[in-house]
Amino acid sequence: QNNQLKIESEIKSFASHFSHLRQFLKKRKIYFVHGFAGNQKTWDKLVKVISEDSEIKDLFEICYYNYPTFTFSPVKLFKIFIPRKYDSLYGNAKSLNTRLESDNSDRYILVGHSLGGLIIREFLINYFISIHKRKLEKVILFAPAHNGSRWASAMSLVYRKNIHLQILTKYYR
Repeated sequence: QNNQLKIESEIKSFASHFSHLRQFLKKRKIYFVHGFAGNQKTWDKLVKVISEDSEIKDLFEICYYNYPTFTFSPVKLFKIFIPRKYDSLYGNAKSLNTRLESDNSDRYILVGHSLGGLIIREFLINYFISIHKRKLEKVILFAPAHNGSRWASAMSLVYRKNIHLQILTKYYR
């Protein structure tokens, strides 16, 4: 009976340590930021891989930072869609910052593709302050358009007023 009490005491002690460490076991949020003419479906295959991997699926919560961007439509071939609130890298970075500040997550990872990579870069330049230094664990960029895009340069000849194409063309050398 003495041994039983000792074992129960050790289990309670262990459990109290575990509950103290529970804060470190919270899921990390992964924010995916799509590129030009994309949306959250851009990430479907990668998200599927994460959600089907038994070793990592419980470690992450998938989130998306979506912003309106140009959409291709034969019917609207020469109609130009110019986003208002999201009409610049700075505007998107500001919106991303607002989203992250309102998030109650302890830790997060940013993943961007193409124009999404430029938005993340702009966020880091303008908004990477102490709150984010403590929370941001990693930044992963897929084909960031740091030097622009040849494709965007060609498309901007047809869609001259699209601000996102102008941004991608600006950096192209």
